[in-house]
Amino acid sequence: MADRKQMMSDDPETAEPCTCTHRIIRFAKFRDDMPSIHYLNVDGPISPSWLTITHNVLGDRCHRGLVGYTLEYRNDDGSVITWEEFADLDDVIATATKWHGAAESDWHNCDVEETGDSATPWGTTGSGGMP
Repeated sequence: MADRKQMMSDDPETAEPCTCTHRIIRFAKFRDDMPSIHYLNVDGPISPSWLTITHNVLGDRCHRGLVGYTLEYRNDDGSVITWEEFADLDDVIATATKWHGAAESDWHNCDVEETGDSATPWGTTGSGGMP
């Protein structure tokens, strides 16, 4: 996954890092009985191993303090396939339930900051997979 901390400035010489944070707050196993997913930005249906919910605070410098959530679809090694953005946590959970049948009992709470190199609740991408 590419580093999500961005450099934003009109003048590249004075650019400062954006103070964006992305914290994985929940994860769930994508069960075999969940329906396949089709996305316009991905060729064909995707078959994720995991769903994660990420809380995002996009810093004052580049995004004026925007706060939101993403429902992310991940491979077994934790790498992100694609994602959907939401304004609040209830919308993410309702969408995951509607689209995939993800029950409340499927979700596991966690609090892991993504540092730009696919840090996840289960390790770093390439660490041998998920729990």
